[in-house]
Amino acid sequence: NFVEAVDELTNILPKSSPDIQKEICTVFGNLHLVKTVPTLIKLLKSGPGLFGLVRGIDQEVRIRACWALTNFAEIKEAKDSIIQASKDSNAALRMFARDILKTI
Repeated sequence: NFVEAVDELTNILPKSSPDIQKEICTVFGNLHLVKTVPTLIKLLKSGPGLFGLVRGIDQEVRIRACWALTNFAEIKEAKDSIIQASKDSNAALRMFARDILKTI
């Protein structure tokens, strides 16, 4: 059952390595389950951490979450998050989001 799998992946996400987090984002984007949108938005909005004291979200994970949200561009919150990412302080994320916005 996809819904149960999404719940389990959502639960392990915070404790997972960046590589696993990127793969989870890919799965969420490919499944096209609206239920995953809040998690993807949270990942996208998360920063790199606080002065190294708090583990933040890796830039590549945030970019992958941005990509996954393109599959939900018809949902206002998803598109608004991508628009917000296009103004992010992280140059790589900002450029990726700007490029994505040209296609959706």
